Amino acid sequence: QYKSGEQWLPLQIVTETIRIAGGEPITQTVRITGHGPILSDALTITPTVGSSVGSQVYSLQWTGLKPGRLLEAVYGLQTAANWDEFRTALSKWTVPGQNFVYADRSGNIGYQMTGEVPIRRQKGSANVPVPGGGGLYDWAGVVPFDELPRSYNPPEHFIATANNRPFGPEYEQDIPGGWSYPWRISRITELLKAKEKLSADDFKLMQMDTQSTLARKVAPIIAGLKPQGELEKKAVAMFQGWDGNIKADSAVAAIYEVMSQHAVSETLSDDLGEELYIEYIGVNGGAARRTIELLLDKPEDPLWDRAGTPEKEKRDDILVKSLSTALSDLRAVLGEDMDQWQWGKIHQLVAAHPFGSQEVLAGVFNLPAVEMAGDGTTVSVAPPPLDVPFASFKNYPLTNHQSYRMIIDLSNWSKSQSIYATGQSGQPFAKHWGDMLTKWHTGEYNPMLYTAQEIDANKEGVLTLIP
Repeated sequence: QYKSGEQWLPLQIVTETIRIAGGEPITQTVRITGHGPILSDALTITPTVGSSVGSQVYSLQWTGLKPGRLLEAVYGLQTAANWDEFRTALSKWTVPGQNFVYADRSGNIGYQMTGEVPIRRQKGSANVPVPGGGGLYDWAGVVPFDELPRSYNPPEHFIATANNRPFGPEYEQDIPGGWSYPWRISRITELLKAKEKLSADDFKLMQMDTQSTLARKVAPIIAGLKPQGELEKKAVAMFQGWDGNIKADSAVAAIYEVMSQHAVSETLSDDLGEELYIEYIGVNGGAARRTIELLLDKPEDPLWDRAGTPEKEKRDDILVKSLSTALSDLRAVLGEDMDQWQWGKIHQLVAAHPFGSQEVLAGVFNLPAVEMAGDGTTVSVAPPPLDVPFASFKNYPLTNHQSYRMIIDLSNWSKSQSIYATGQSGQPFAKHWGDMLTKWHTGEYNPMLYTAQEIDANKEGVLTLIP
């Protein structure tokens, strides 16, 4: 049983059998409450939070656990002829919540958020577990579709979204979320405002843009540091006038990125403890970088002070130490000549095949490594992981990047362009296995053929699927 308000109600019990090829089947008993299935039986509790979990029972209430109308919404989108029909289709898009942008050949543009967002009865949020028995945290419904954030022909004459929070403090509903931080959307907005009219080529440059508004803010602070070592002084001088462009062939970008990782660790690991810090940084590195950004404006904030040291460290003390450690790491990997260092030498993408995880097969099944510009704060996003020290692996393995780029021309659909990171085939040695990698890496595009005549004229074959 489980408690709901003043009542004790029976659990719904469902038995699932998972059949295992060549082995005994596994039976899993699922217990379901009015707040969804109990999942604490299946949770992997980490060492640092295990003690706080104890014997508590956790259930998961989620809008995705009830039947939705997603396929109906997709069909409606495919047949929508105007803004109203577009929104009608999206009113049926309940899970997962998404950002949708709209444009038509009459020059109208729009934005619509989708998803069912719970309205909580009295208090609480979705960020942490809450007591389920008293009813205080129960849902009282969902935010009506017409009250979700939207925009139509805004006065700015453009709409941009980069997973950022799409509403301001005046918005009345409580919509929690893991919103992206403002670096990418602020740079996109800069680029959109830079010219009165933008061409397809302008958007190609925008999608490949690697100037970081965060790095641009940090650069003059690093340039103002007063280190003692000659190598550190030379590095500081390199930040004078740096525009924050995280180029693949940039030495200052390499220094900035490795130094940033050390600055985050030096500032937060002593407060959280090493184990909890590694867990935290692994799931929310963006929040850690945002924390450091906000602390930069408070050079004497107590968070800069390292626990366990007799000195009272301030911002510049931590930054100088982080710089010195970063330079030592980079010298060990890239050599003594700082002028020859390059961010792309330690920041590379390997498009890996599952068989390529075996070292002896990596050269056969994995595509060649490509040197990558950018980081997690740039429009051309490619965040290095922060949870493993650079010195321990000599390279930043990338698992997140722009996999697909697309530019749509509403005046002529056949002028639309796109590119995918690897190729149409996932089969090693096939003709189209990896044949887009170089074009994707250098910012080139393929035409998106639209009419049947164009497709027939350019097709290389026909695949017929016979049931």
